[in-house]
Amino acid sequence: MFGDVSTIIRELKKRGIVKCLTPEKLTGRIYFLTNYGRRLVWRVFATAIDAEEQNFDWNKYSRVLAGKTRKHFLLVMYRLRGFYPDGIGLAVLRKRLGNLYPLTLSQAFSTVRDLQKEGLTTISGHARKRSSKLYRLTSEGVQIVEYILQNTQKKS
Repeated sequence: MFGDVSTIIRELKKRGIVKCLTPEKLTGRIYFLTNYGRRLVWRVFATAIDAEEQNFDWNKYSRVLAGKTRKHFLLVMYRLRGFYPDGIGLAVLRKRLGNLYPLTLSQAFSTVRDLQKEGLTTISGHARKRSSKLYRLTSEGVQIVEYILQNTQKKS
């Protein structure tokens, strides 16, 4: 099945219908319609497709989607940001993910560190009781989560 998808995408690229937004990636590549491809979709299906976001880091987006843990962390942080304006502790994040997506403490630390390296989260301070770190989304992190949510809602 994967071979079929690869063959189809290769053929669409050759015909100028799609382009790769993350060509340097070996896995998790993201493809999007070219202007010609969008016009073709309009003619055949009478469906307008917006142009891809120009000021968007598609490599980071691809990395987030490739890792379920990273994606779930960002989604939970996004949903809780209004309740925790000073930042969210790792214990709260793990608890909120609990039943849906249980993580060990080591996995949670690793995920937060990874998201910080990508520039999607940052340390916003320390909790009063145990002085554990508090994390919040960066503006780029918010942008990626909103793009994920926007495109998930379109499919529903």
